[in-house]
Amino acid sequence: MGRLFGTDGIRGLANADLDPELAMAVSLAAVHVLGERIGGRRPVAVVGRDPRVSGEMLEAAVLAGLTSAGADALRAGVLPTPAIAQLTADTGADLGVMLSASHNPMPDNGIKIFARGGHKLPDAIEDEIEARLGERWTRPTGAGIGRVQDLHDAGERYVDHLLATLTHKLDGLRVVVDCAHGAAARVAPLTYSRAGAEVISIAADPDGLNINDGVGSTHLAGLLRAVVDSGADLRAPDLADKAPATWSVLGRSQKVRDRLGHGTFVSSLAAGSVENGIGISGFGGDAKLLVVQAIDADGYITDVDEAAAIVYAVKHGARIFILSTGATETSAIEQRAIRWATRQGALIVAAAGNEHDEGNPVEYPAALLQPVGSRGRGGIGLSVGATSMDGSRAYFSNTGSYVSLAAPGYNVFAAESADSDWPRAKFPWQSPGYYGWASGTSFAAPEVAGVAALVWGANPRLTARQVAQVLKQSAGGDTWNPELGWGRLDAAAAVELALATKGSALRTASNPAHEPRPTHSSPPS
Repeated sequence: MGRLFGTDGIRGLANADLDPELAMAVSLAAVHVLGERIGGRRPVAVVGRDPRVSGEMLEAAVLAGLTSAGADALRAGVLPTPAIAQLTADTGADLGVMLSASHNPMPDNGIKIFARGGHKLPDAIEDEIEARLGERWTRPTGAGIGRVQDLHDAGERYVDHLLATLTHKLDGLRVVVDCAHGAAARVAPLTYSRAGAEVISIAADPDGLNINDGVGSTHLAGLLRAVVDSGADLRAPDLADKAPATWSVLGRSQKVRDRLGHGTFVSSLAAGSVENGIGISGFGGDAKLLVVQAIDADGYITDVDEAAAIVYAVKHGARIFILSTGATETSAIEQRAIRWATRQGALIVAAAGNEHDEGNPVEYPAALLQPVGSRGRGGIGLSVGATSMDGSRAYFSNTGSYVSLAAPGYNVFAAESADSDWPRAKFPWQSPGYYGWASGTSFAAPEVAGVAALVWGANPRLTARQVAQVLKQSAGGDTWNPELGWGRLDAAAAVELALATKGSALRTASNPAHEPRPTHSSPPS
């Protein structure tokens, strides 16, 4: 039989691997092992749990074990694991017991024991507890039996502790909190709110059965990406199944009918449904999608509309932006909007341009994100070039010192808008939507943005600039070059690198009339 205690306590399938008998035996042994180190007084234990349905059963068993051994128990209720460690220290308790399996599926559960002061038990103590399971004890009777007391202010004490650690208020910040229907569903939003932030809570309604169900650190559904483009055909199966949020800065409404076709194509590549078994799967898995229409039906966008779209998307929770537009000049409005968005923690991904054979000009906003002369280093976002099917630079893709990396952009297959005149692919089967091929750095950028969502989902503690660095560092090139930047996008390598990376998160207008500029896409092929 292997060691019972793992790196994070005892875990297993509740009521099978981890049943009430084991929970009671571990608690009883823990009191005896730790009680022998505190002298003749009655031990005190803090007990907490997460909201999964088996927690109630195991909590009862743990309380029975503790009190049967003569310890008093302070029942803290549903709180995150760090709260039980902190309360163990704050109350002066001799041990803490947390019932949780963290990000494991709902049927699992676990027991984590803290020593006095809220510290992790040394391996030697865990081994001693395990060795003494089932040992015959002389159990107390009468007044010697431990008592259970509810710690009614446990949550408030933990929130006060967290707020006391802040060095400054969070006034003006907008925070999206994915509570995973778990133990932090109440205290996390409350803490951020009292710190001054505007809080948007998702997955904050635990019912005992829904913990980690499609949410939390191993799921990306709450990670919102904004496609600032020509709108989208919300009837396209790959987009309809995502039910994206929408806004048109042109019409000041939620109607984003895509007559141009560009936005539908881009949106499906970035975040098309991966579960409907139809058409394509977007690069970003199950990340949410926000479609902001700022490009008109003729394919033009002004810097004013671009800035308005960026501000709207940030204020509605977007963390990743796709800008598949471009011009050879920038404006102060565009520069301010992009700087502001990145200061809010957003990652902006822009197309590098399709004009290589037309003088290969520097294109904006891409060059605002990866500055000219940077040779792919630093920057505040990503400028994306396009590759052909063999992995070489697509003939139209711009080159230069402002290229961050590249992704497939030649004859890309994706969803098309029923309202556009793009050529349709013909299939030997009945298709509920329209699909086709097109080329452009416009269609490389959403692929990179999609993988950025995977990277952020794998390691939510990364900052936007760290996500950008992970994508560049994991790309398929050994060194930077002006044609492909740091190389071709490599999704698997990016996610692997993200998991190994320590996170540290918590244009001048030449025409005062703001001349519109075209999108970055070559004619559909």
